[in-house]
Amino acid sequence: MELNCQVSSDITILNEYNKLYPWIPNEEQIRPTDMNIFMKDILKNKIKNIYNSTRDYILIDLFNYESKRNDDNKLQVINDNKIDKEYRFRSCRFRYKIDPQTFHYILWYNCDRDKLTPEEINKDIRNSIYNILQDDHYQFIWYENPKMSIDDIYHIQVFWIKFEIITKRKAYHQCLLLET
Repeated sequence: MELNCQVSSDITILNEYNKLYPWIPNEEQIRPTDMNIFMKDILKNKIKNIYNSTRDYILIDLFNYESKRNDDNKLQVINDNKIDKEYRFRSCRFRYKIDPQTFHYILWYNCDRDKLTPEEINKDIRNSIYNILQDDHYQFIWYENPKMSIDDIYHIQVFWIKFEIITKRKAYHQCLLLET
């Protein structure tokens, strides 16, 4: 099973990954909590009342696109046709019920999926995590959520862990094996 790449969001595959790598979510860990559902609903209402669309919200809020008020008095992006591909790597506001040592991030893009390759996405993730840690001692996986709550702007789920945590876990499990 490969790491540092895209994996399938199929529940069976995620469960298999989780058996080998407990930091990767399984089917029980990707369900939203009642609190997350409540908080998402609040955000959706805010977006509906203030922004023209969820895409406008993300481009204005995360990518700092210029905006104006439209005829409905909602914020709308002025120019959504930027030539440069940009991305933003942000901690997930609605974190899954995953291992506490796992980092759950969302990688947002200002372009459509068909303008990206998995290699580009992997590179963007590597660069983003490196910028956070300032070293390359980590592992990650990513996938496209099949049940996106925001579907008008491309984004992916990214799960990653620091090597020092991985190393400590391996040592702990080896100690348990030696004791038995």
